[in-house]
Amino acid sequence: MKNLLFITDVKVDTIEQKLSGVYAGAEAFGWAVHEVELRNTTRTVDDFIDFWKPDGCIVDCDTELNRLAPAKFPHVAFVYLDVDERLTPPGVHTVRNDSRACAQIAFRELLRIKPASYAYIPWCDPLDWSLTREEAFLQLARATGRPAESFRGKWSIRDSMSAQAAFAAFLAKLPRPCAVMAANDEVASLVLKACPLADLAVPGDVTLVAVDNSVRLCENARPTISSVQADFFEGGRAAVQILEKVVCSGTKRHFRLVYPPTDFVRRQSSRRLACEDPAVEAALERIRREACSGLKAIDVLTDICPMRRSAERRFLRATGSSVLKEILNRRFEAVIELLKKPNQAIGPIANLCGWESENYLKRYFRKRTGLTMREWRERNA
Repeated sequence: MKNLLFITDVKVDTIEQKLSGVYAGAEAFGWAVHEVELRNTTRTVDDFIDFWKPDGCIVDCDTELNRLAPAKFPHVAFVYLDVDERLTPPGVHTVRNDSRACAQIAFRELLRIKPASYAYIPWCDPLDWSLTREEAFLQLARATGRPAESFRGKWSIRDSMSAQAAFAAFLAKLPRPCAVMAANDEVASLVLKACPLADLAVPGDVTLVAVDNSVRLCENARPTISSVQADFFEGGRAAVQILEKVVCSGTKRHFRLVYPPTDFVRRQSSRRLACEDPAVEAALERIRREACSGLKAIDVLTDICPMRRSAERRFLRATGSSVLKEILNRRFEAVIELLKKPNQAIGPIANLCGWESENYLKRYFRKRTGLTMREWRERNA
């Protein structure tokens, strides 16, 4: 069995998703995975290489890159995963998140509210992924003819109170409603806490979207945070596929791959319904969270209004859709996400996504796509 060393500086939500992809790829190709988190060890990278004698390495750590230059791997195939492109020399295999595409999706969501101004809040360090998102977002925003600014002050992730105060002062000066893209979910959570300091309501005065779709950060925020879902799982799996080709097939090809975002998860921070009809907004949140757990339309309608007909009219007027259709759409989205995972068996998907039976899902899926689930997976592999 071949050994694979996965090296990161510190584990965060996105790293866990990449690791899931790494493990899936490793299982498919027969690699054993060994994880190294540099901030939680006193050992050096050389120690781990000497001990595990890996056939391949995946390196995902911008802040420690000076310790992980190509010279560290003279006899080992390696891939840089989401490492700053400006710091990677020619001839090195890389897999990167498509930050420009993430910014485009965020912009399209914010464009829906027809804002008076746009703003971008970058990461505290000038890393490639944040700078690329900033450039792409501001270019699109300025093309609308509306003011579009980027926060230029210095801030530190280790001093959240100062960061919130600085963000609040920046946002308070912008025309409202303001559409804000945060570099990632961590930044968005600070922006969300900063808005009350400037007497700004989200999503009334500020509409907020982010990138990464960290469930921990986005779901526990109040209001919940809308976010672009980058396909970190596929990034990890692609890195293993490169190592397999280099080590086992002997290819001399030079790989520089980009993996795109897969989805946008709309939550309260970019829904104007929170201002227009809070009851319908709460209903949409419940559908998003509980649709795959057997939620019924009558349960949602009762939350909106005791009179079913009135509740149906309110929901339709606010969303242009029925409650049942929204529930089915959410379940269908969940089905698609599971079909994208090659190791997920098709049989259990109906039960996992809240469908009343496998046959019902099969009929609905074919009616909506013209394909069976297996055919859809094969075409979109």
